[in-house]
Amino acid sequence: ASGNPINILSFGLSTPGSVYSSGKFGFTVESLDKSSISVLPRRDIISSIDRHGGFTQNIECTANENENCHASVTSFCEVIDECSND
Repeated sequence: ASGNPINILSFGLSTPGSVYSSGKFGFTVESLDKSSISVLPRRDIISSIDRHGGFTQNIECTANENENCHASVTSFCEVIDECSND
């Protein structure tokens, strides 16, 4: 695996991690650190799978049910709510 030779940047919302599985998919952990941005809601079960490389930003999840913490709309509403409180 040669890393990220074409410099693809990635943004993920509520993604599973990819550190442990990086070799299987043909990229290095070091390339994650240079190319990956993830927004991870607390209490999102999917986001807790594997470890995350790169830049990660945790956000709160105020949903009543844990499974709703994986929903994109829940995360977007949390970001909008936090940004509007400034």
